[in-house]
Amino acid sequence: MTSARPFRFGVFGETARSREALLETARKAEDAGYSTFL
Repeated sequence: MTSARPFRFGVFGETARSREALLETARKAEDAGYSTFL
């Protein structure tokens, strides 16, 4: 039997219109516990 793996969440940053908006979205995703940012 295989061991259970933790469930992970990711976020897409494709709607950010500027570098600053992209960074802010990434920071919010990190603060919320997301493990992947694309």
